[in-house]
Amino acid sequence: MEKRKLVELLKEIRNLAGEMSMTGMYRHAGATLVKFYNRCLEEAKSQGLLQNDNLFVQLEENSNIDDVGVCAALLARYLRDDAENESIKVKAKIANIQEFMAPENIDKGPINQLLARDDE
Repeated sequence: MEKRKLVELLKEIRNLAGEMSMTGMYRHAGATLVKFYNRCLEEAKSQGLLQNDNLFVQLEENSNIDDVGVCAALLARYLRDDAENESIKVKAKIANIQEFMAPENIDKGPINQLLARDDE
């Protein structure tokens, strides 16, 4: 699973846990959120995204829903910085390609410069 999706899933777990805690909605789904959090944690570990394996631990199935929300928020934050940096790099590459391919730059591009040399 890509890191960005993992972060988004953890944020959703945090949001659902907060909603469950405040409203009592989905109160029987706490164990499901714990399972999803634990799976996200295992995925992060299996991808080598955690520098310290002891910082985040698996939650017990009967964990308090507030604990689930806090743990999901902290893990998402830990992973998010790198995911955001990757996203910024991709956006920069796309912007460079778009600038390179812009009609006003096509005639100035390296390929056209090489072709112009061949014409001389």
